Amino acid sequence: MGPTQAVRAGLEQAFTFRGRASRSEFWWLAPLNGVVALKAGQWAGSYLVFLVFLIPLLNASARRSRDGGYDPIWMGSGIAAVLIGWGIVIVGISPSGGNPTVWPMVTGMCILNVGLLASLLVLISPSKPDPNPNEVPK
Repeated sequence: MGPTQAVRAGLEQAFTFRGRASRSEFWWLAPLNGVVALKAGQWAGSYLVFLVFLIPLLNASARRSRDGGYDPIWMGSGIAAVLIGWGIVIVGISPSGGNPTVWPMVTGMCILNVGLLASLLVLISPSKPDPNPNEVPK
């Protein structure tokens, strides 16, 4: 599957929460979302554009995890770990009592990295053509 076919398939199935997404479909859609988010950051409605493009990416992530033989909850747990890690880092940076503390930042970065690694391992896994017990029937 070429880049244009992969992006077209990803955008056509942006709100289809069933089925699978190939590696090429996901990995061509992800950089496109990144470029659009960076370009959208240059004007006032950037958060709205980011959210519009975030939904197809999260959906493609769930379908990609099914294609790799994983339950999509693994993607959700990886994303949750990233958000929790960032939250702990932000709390560690904010001065409480005058000085920011180091340990919340270190803990937050460790949790953040574990979440990123778990998500990445699910996303780079090879496709499994066998029936997936985690796949939602059509």
